[in-house]
This record gives sequence, C-alpha cells and structure tokens, in this order.
Amino acid sequence: MHELNPDAQRATFGQELNPESYAVCKADMMIKGQEVKNIKHGNTLSDDQLFADKFDYMLSNPPFGVEWKKVQKAVADEHEQQGFNGRFGAGLPRVSDGSLLFLLHLISKMRPVHEGGSRIGIILNGSPLFTGGAGSGESEIRRYILETDLSAKQETNERAIHNLEVDLKEANETKSGLDIFKKGLISFVRMYEFLSKIVNYEDKALLTF
Repeated sequence: MHELNPDAQRATFGQELNPESYAVCKADMMIKGQEVKNIKHGNTLSDDQLFADKFDYMLSNPPFGVEWKKVQKAVADEHEQQGFNGRFGAGLPRVSDGSLLFLLHLISKMRPVHEGGSRIGIILNGSPLFTGGAGSGESEIRRYILETDLSAKQETNERAIHNLEVDLKEANETKSGLDIFKKGLISFVRMYEFLSKIVNYEDKALLTF
C-alpha cells in the first residue's frame, strides 16, 4: 500500500455477527498495531453500531441465500417508520435472501459527492440481481439504484460501474459477481485499477462486513 502512496492512511471499521470471526479479526488487528475499537460485534441489519458514520470505501461479502427472518421485525419497522431517512426505504427483498439489505445498508453510508463520494464493492450471486418481478421488493431496490442516477440530487447518486463475474470453486459452482457502486461520474474500471484508486487517496475510511 505505502509503495504506491507513502502518505496513505487507512482507518478500518467493521461489524461482524459471528463471535469467532469477530475475535479473529480483532486479534489480527491488534497484532498489526491497528485500532480495534472500530470493529463492532452484532447483527448489521438489526443493530447498526456504526449508524452515524460515512465511509470512503466499503467492502462486503454477505451470505448467499440466507434468510433474514430473525431480524424481520426490526428491519420492517425501520423500513416503515423511517423510510428513506433509514437504510431500507427503497424496499425489502424476500425473507429468504437478505443480500440486497446489506447493499442498501452500504449505500446509506456513502459520502455525498461534494465530500468526495464513496465506492462500494460487494459480492453477490446472480439471484438478487435478477429475481423478483415488477413491483417486488427486489425490483424496487434495483429501480432505486438505477433511477437515482437520473435524479437532480447528485449527492445521492449511486452508479454501478463494474460487474466482474467469477465462478466460485464450490460444489454447486455458484456464479457470483463483484458489483462496484460509486457516487460521482461513471467510470468502468478493472479490479486492479479499483484497488489502485483506494491506496492513492489519503485519510480514507474503509468499512468491511
């Protein structure tokens, strides 16, 4: 990282539900001399412990096809009571797959364009990108992501700039994609170009899930 930009500084934040993964993450950061208080333990969807924060770069690999029934009430309440003032105003996907909820969560933490904007990298399988008919929760979320690009509120623009499909070496050969969203002007980039942009900015905050 510092070979590309000696002045680059990184502040890492994150939240993890699994207690073992949470502990391993904090232990690894302590060994490397990094700040561990920014790593939170809890359910991202029902208990956002970084609710007041915005980030420059965000990475997420949410579970594929995992239902969110256990947190359905909390998520539905936020959707109904807060609307777009909360994270899930665009809509709610089917309970059997919460991947798009994680995407909406990340979008809510993007900086406005006049502050430099943000970029998101999220791993999704094909299902949340194509399932759900017109008017469904999935469809409304995709509509929000695309149509916001056309609105006059540039500070809320999210642009899908790259979809890199990869075949996971698993028994079911699940096809996945790395989808990158940004605020600001569209630019199609390869992954190495995206990573080089990250390390060439100073004082940027990185959020991972």
